[in-house]
Amino acid sequence: MKYFSDLINTKVIHIADNKTLGRLTDILLFKDTNKICAIIASKENFVYKNRLILKDDILAITKDSIYVKSPGIKYTKVIPIKDDVISYVNGIEKKKVLTKKGEVLGLVRNSAFDFEAGELVEFEIGTTFTDDLLNGRKRLVLKDTNHPGSPLIVDEAEILDKEKGLIKMLKKSKIT
Repeated sequence: MKYFSDLINTKVIHIADNKTLGRLTDILLFKDTNKICAIIASKENFVYKNRLILKDDILAITKDSIYVKSPGIKYTKVIPIKDDVISYVNGIEKKKVLTKKGEVLGLVRNSAFDFEAGELVEFEIGTTFTDDLLNGRKRLVLKDTNHPGSPLIVDEAEILDKEKGLIKMLKKSKIT
């Protein structure tokens, strides 16, 4: 399982010639299944800016690199996205997460992807930067949600609190 925050700006390398195609800037998902469709690697140069690399072309993901077997499709401008596909960066990140009763749980701050299964599996939900630091973010397992389209609606799902490291640290040090 890899978090988007760990993947963003990771080098995408074509395995055949060991050339860097760009850096990961987005992940595309099928709206109805949460399955990964493709990744987008971006590189600034005179000819093209973005490459669309299908999920099936991803061979391995390491700490520093994503290795692919195909150089992908080059685009000089914005990559056209079909109606059944959603961009993580433009369509899911920072979206409101609501209960079925309409209560706001927070915003999607990060997400976990399982590239072996090829799907989005978990959201990290937070409210504000300060609250995230003091209380931690909440984890929401995706099976508890509908599809990742606008706004995310959840059942009275079990939302798991992340470790509240800062609070625990302050309590242990007994700072008054």
